[in-house]
Amino acid sequence: NTYFWTDSNCTQAVKVRQDGMIAIIHEPVSNPSFSENTVPFVDAINTVNFFSVTWERDPMTFAELYPSLNNTCGGGSCSITRDDSCLCPVTLSETPAFDSLPSRADVLSLKIGAFDPDTFSDA
Repeated sequence: NTYFWTDSNCTQAVKVRQDGMIAIIHEPVSNPSFSENTVPFVDAINTVNFFSVTWERDPMTFAELYPSLNNTCGGGSCSITRDDSCLCPVTLSETPAFDSLPSRADVLSLKIGAFDPDTFSDA
């Protein structure tokens, strides 16, 4: 079997384990031109790419707030997987964080993101 990346559209989701670790899930549109499997280990069943994220905390108990079986996967906003994790849909939003050149303090306040690589010269 040969695995490969595809240029087909895909749906993205986040799988949340019971310990709060997450994995980004890609579900590509099937391509009738290829019978082989596409994109191993990034689907909801076979993913192994879990990483930690900073979750919001309850102000009273300081417990991390994330979708889990204890809260019916976020009150039903996510689905329960066969391995008792939560599979949550995501919406991607590509918007600039700043309208003009930010200060160092402004940049350090960001939690995630990057400059468009095209903004850098080749030199």
